Amino acid sequence: DQYFLRQRIWPTVRQSVLSHDSQFSFPGNQAFPIVPNAALGGINYVGANLSEIKLRIILDAPAGTLIEWSLLDQYGAVFCTYEGLIHDGCYSVHFPHFLLRKIDSGELKVQVAVKSVPRQG
Repeated sequence: DQYFLRQRIWPTVRQSVLSHDSQFSFPGNQAFPIVPNAALGGINYVGANLSEIKLRIILDAPAGTLIEWSLLDQYGAVFCTYEGLIHDGCYSVHFPHFLLRKIDSGELKVQVAVKSVPRQG
């Protein structure tokens, strides 16, 4: 397949292809467009893993407790809301690093509410 593509398809396609590539030395490529104020922290390519860091919410609640957690902006308006289950006293989720930086800086705040607690017995 690769031989066929290289010998038969690529000579035609390479005349019309536009490749944005900041990571490899693809012939005739252009750097990936930089988006001003995108807050990507230098990770600026298609397929970049923006959620490699975990957000942990620690809560003294039984396993299986359903929580609703929201991010609030600096004015207290809801930015986004999610649900999750408590396991071993916490809830963890992979979360975009640029949003975690906004939480660390105080620009966003995490608000947690218990929605339901599992029945004991």
